[in-house]
Amino acid sequence: MRKQKKDYVEVAAALIRHEEDGRFLITQRHLDDFLGGLWEFPGGKRRKNETLERCLKREIKEEVGVDIEVGARHKAVSYEYPDRAVSILFYWARINKGRPQTLGCRNLKWVHPHELLDYNFPPADAELILELSRPEKLFCN
Repeated sequence: MRKQKKDYVEVAAALIRHEEDGRFLITQRHLDDFLGGLWEFPGGKRRKNETLERCLKREIKEEVGVDIEVGARHKAVSYEYPDRAVSILFYWARINKGRPQTLGCRNLKWVHPHELLDYNFPPADAELILELSRPEKLFCN
């Protein structure tokens, strides 16, 4: 029996924090999407010949309707689901223009770091969620 080759997906995701109170912007996947109903940091799949930064700007504009400035890469995560392997690159980002709205997502929320644990995220995000929910560990070496 031959093993079927999994699809490989490269994703860029934005860690956008509210400048006044440090809350994170999270979005909820549409119910009929892969991992439907789960929460995530906004972003999406990189197109062929597209830089990750350009991908992130495009995806954020399509998903929540804002223009962002992409900052430093925070973390890269690889994860294998039964039918696909994903590589997610998380970047710090800030909103330059616009107010987030639900254009390409089911819902969106601004949540405090400790509240991240109250939402269901994809398994690939588990380690990052634990890290971000404890900002005292995140910013201290």
